[in-house]
Amino acid sequence: MKAPIANLRSKHAQKQKPKQPSLRERAMQALDADFKLHGEDAIKQMRETKVDRYVELATRPADVATDEFANCNSHEDIGRKLLQSIGFSDPDDVSIQAAIELNDTFVNGLQAIHQRAQASEGEMN
Repeated sequence: MKAPIANLRSKHAQKQKPKQPSLRERAMQALDADFKLHGEDAIKQMRETKVDRYVELATRPADVATDEFANCNSHEDIGRKLLQSIGFSDPDDVSIQAAIELNDTFVNGLQAIHQRAQASEGEMN
C-alpha cells in the first residue's frame, strides 16, 4: 500500500510552483528599476521641494543589504543571498556552492589587502 502514497507524494511535488520572490524583493526590484529611470531627477526634485525629507533620507544609515545578510545562518544562505542580489531568484545548489567559493576567494583577497596594509604600517613605525 506504500506505492500509492509515494505516487501521490511525487505528484504533489510536481505540482508545487517554484518559489516566487517575496513582496519585499519585488518592491525593491521595482524601486531599483524606477531609480534607474528617474533617480537623479527625483533626487533633485526632492532636494528642491522637500528639503527636510531630503536631509532625513541623506543622513539615514543605508543598512538594507546588512539586514538581508543578518538573517543568514549558513554559508549556503549567504551564497543564495549573493546570487539573489544580482537577480538570480531561485539559485540551484551547484550555483550556490560556486557563489560560496567565489565569496571565500573574495574575502581571502580582502584579508590579504588588510595584512599588506598592516605590514606597511609596521614598517613605517
